[in-house]
Amino acid sequence: MPPYSPAIVDYDSAPLLSLGVSGMLAAACFGALAVLGVVSAARSPRRDVAVAAIGFLLFHTAFHLVWGEIVLLYVAHAVPSLAAIVAFALAGPWRRAATALALAFVLVGGPHNIARFREAADLATLIARINRVGAEP
Repeated sequence: MPPYSPAIVDYDSAPLLSLGVSGMLAAACFGALAVLGVVSAARSPRRDVAVAAIGFLLFHTAFHLVWGEIVLLYVAHAVPSLAAIVAFALAGPWRRAATALALAFVLVGGPHNIARFREAADLATLIARINRVGAEP
């Protein structure tokens, strides 16, 4: 019998409310950081960097809408641009608010991410056990 091979696991269809309170708070903090970053970037003398980062994210969104059914495959490509936009927020005129949002993002998002990591580790352990035994659960 061939090893058990589950379908790709992703969170594309997870509704926002399924994130729980900490996940929704973390998403709201990051969203606010992104908005502050875009506004700060528009006022920055380094608009060339801002245009490149924002343009890349817009292209990335269009690319995903056309070819990407699984968000996770493309998320890592966007991280440097997201980091640049958040950096504009942290260096902009609202740096205190951005710093507070970034700290809140880490504090409320950390427990949420740890829980998701544990779920993924449990799934990997289950798949390894199934492949060792050679039977489905």
